[in-house]
Amino acid sequence: FNTFKVNFEWDPPLVASSNAFILELSDKNGSFTNPTVLSSLTNKNTIFKFDFTFSFPNTIAGNNYKVRVKSTSPEKISPASDSFPAYYVN
Repeated sequence: FNTFKVNFEWDPPLVASSNAFILELSDKNGSFTNPTVLSSLTNKNTIFKFDFTFSFPNTIAGNNYKVRVKSTSPEKISPASDSFPAYYVN
């Protein structure tokens, strides 16, 4: 009940072999000042389209969450998604 996928696609140039793609979640107000890491992948550095599989934390509750993807080598940050509501229900 708490497994989701986000599709991510990027274009060359290639990233470094040490790169990680990190899926980040904003706070409930859409701010990435202190993002939550939902998933991190280090084996997709030559694959240009792939899915992140993740679970939301059990503290999630709000209407303005966003996600974005960050790469580490080179360090780049994607635009944030549109805001969406998310509530963890036990």
